[in-house]
Amino acid sequence: MKKVICGRIFKLKLISQEKFNFLLHPSSENNNVYIAIFIYLIGRYQMSQARHHELTILDYKKTGHQTIFIKLAGFDAILEKNFAGEVKFVGAMPYGDLIHAKRSFLSSECREYIQSLLMDKYSTGAFN
Repeated sequence: MKKVICGRIFKLKLISQEKFNFLLHPSSENNNVYIAIFIYLIGRYQMSQARHHELTILDYKKTGHQTIFIKLAGFDAILEKNFAGEVKFVGAMPYGDLIHAKRSFLSSECREYIQSLLMDKYSTGAFN
């Protein structure tokens, strides 16, 4: 794979799934630029290999008064921990400690992911 950065060509060779060997061929007196590019590319590679938030809806039950209880489990990619819990919809609003900003043990990104996914599913009628 070749990347053109600032008009110069860098060859990237994958040694394994976890390590890159960067072969910098152009001659230059400014190696700091190459080091900065190397660090940037390693960070991008690590981000692409990172796990993502996961959510599985295990069960749901519709009760009276426009209330739906949803049991779910998943993975918080920021904290790298599995979780399980319950969220309650009253009307069209989700509630519960799992997605509460102050009471949840999940990362804010994971809470937002859960809330967004559940709101999308609710709006499309997945819990009817």
